[in-house]
Amino acid sequence: MRYPSVKIFIYSLLFIAGTVAVAAGLRDLTVSSEPWPGDFAIEPATDGAERSPMPATATFAGRPYSGIASLGTLLGFAAGSFRITLDETQLQDAASPTGTLKISLDGEDTEVELSPGTVFAVGDNTAAALALRPYVGLWPDPMGTPMLSVSIRLRDLWIEHVFLQSKQWLHFEDGLTIRFLWCDNEEEARRHIAAGRPGIESARWGVHDEGRTHWFSSFALGAGVELADGTIVSLRGLDEGPGNADAAIEVEISELTATTRRRIPANTDDPLVVFEYPSFNADLLLLYAWEDAKALADYLPQDADSVYAQLTPGEEWIPEAGGIAVRLEQVSRAAVPVESGQSTIFEALLQIASSRVRVRQGEAVRVGDALLRFSPKKPPPSAHYRMTLTSPSDNQTHFILTPDNPFSFSSAYGKFSLTHDDLRPGEGLTLRPQGLIISLRLQIGVLILVLAMTGILLARRATH
Repeated sequence: MRYPSVKIFIYSLLFIAGTVAVAAGLRDLTVSSEPWPGDFAIEPATDGAERSPMPATATFAGRPYSGIASLGTLLGFAAGSFRITLDETQLQDAASPTGTLKISLDGEDTEVELSPGTVFAVGDNTAAALALRPYVGLWPDPMGTPMLSVSIRLRDLWIEHVFLQSKQWLHFEDGLTIRFLWCDNEEEARRHIAAGRPGIESARWGVHDEGRTHWFSSFALGAGVELADGTIVSLRGLDEGPGNADAAIEVEISELTATTRRRIPANTDDPLVVFEYPSFNADLLLLYAWEDAKALADYLPQDADSVYAQLTPGEEWIPEAGGIAVRLEQVSRAAVPVESGQSTIFEALLQIASSRVRVRQGEAVRVGDALLRFSPKKPPPSAHYRMTLTSPSDNQTHFILTPDNPFSFSSAYGKFSLTHDDLRPGEGLTLRPQGLIISLRLQIGVLILVLAMTGILLARRATH
């Protein structure tokens, strides 16, 4: 070119263009270790009702660089904004609680910090914390009824916390039937054990009638009921069978058009009449109690002699005659059951010597000469955040932010991470830069600047 001044002018324009490109590229460059805060813009409720600040969106539209980078912002070369939205907060149950066990012995108090597996001493006995868990069991209630809670092992599988009211029978598929009876005193309980296997007095029969059942404990012939449709059902025979081998009842069913008789074997399904005979053709476990925290257990297998033992809570009994194990959990003169999922308090399950001991929050339990009290320390529930990252091109990435799983992503502004602690629902969040990202337009801008400056130097030399 014959006019060096024209070259200088052209290269100067390239220099300006390169400068602008570099300014825009600098906005993509993460060079600071300072966190990048964003404020949530809380969307108002559309139905006029109050609601928690969700969903909430934090918008990041560019960092306030000074000098040459600000020029890129003014000329519109800054990258488009991206958004992070908090869609939902889910509270997760905390892990098993820890707690403190106070041991009062010989006028001295000792506190042990408990967690599952903790080993400590109670007097001369070695103890271990098996579990710290929500309480399941019997709750004393003056308006309650006599109840017993027992755990049974069948085929190496423990069935925990079986609740029984007095006079209640319960049958298991393994052929075991259990019953609990509250007695006036120990002598009455032992008389029941001496009487052996209960007979027909344990049975009852009933008639189904439009969603309900009419029950009869009497086996007097002629007893019966007239149903809602006019059918009359009455008892006409009882066969306990030799050795209870073929127990059944016979009923007469009188309808408007006909009268028939039907034989109902014990413990079988029938659409109209039922004959429940719990002590028939089953191994029996009979439990008797007359005071809190003590019971007699009588095991009567079909093919062996009966055995009995006195049980205390936490003690495991394995009868010689059968393949079961029995552990008394609780027995109370007046109580109501607290089922799994209903409890708001905790208990410590301890193994002390050969017995399992349950110490409920708020109660004192005596073990030998020691008095035990348990106070739980339940950690607060953990929040899991369901979130959405929306790019400038409206592409969405859904993720869940948990204490153990931070979220990382790359954008035009660089690579960032978001941790659980960096999110403040209702207030804002903080992004933390990760490493260095050089965008394409920054690279192009630097190249244009180098070409422009080289051209200007060559053009100036040509003028000399």
